[in-house]
Amino acid sequence: MAHVKHFCVGHALELYLKAAYAKMTGNVTAAIKKSHEIDQLLRACKAEDSSFLPGWELRPSVMKIDLLTDIAQVSLGPDDFGHFLSFRSSTSQHNI
Repeated sequence: MAHVKHFCVGHALELYLKAAYAKMTGNVTAAIKKSHEIDQLLRACKAEDSSFLPGWELRPSVMKIDLLTDIAQVSLGPDDFGHFLSFRSSTSQHNI
């Protein structure tokens, strides 16, 4: 069931970044054409506005996770998986 939650979080982030990019550029069509590449969407938003989400970066290993499965541990290194678990446990109490 966790994979459904991860997919929803990823999709919400994608939509947020597309909305932000559309607002920054005034071009909804260009935002939609950015596809599902969240890391590219984040870079495009930061290229448009250097103050956008300061301190936010997406680790390459995180971007390799298949959000439709529940095997994040296989894809992540020990440090990234520990980071993932620390946030997963803090959100699980809120039924996210």
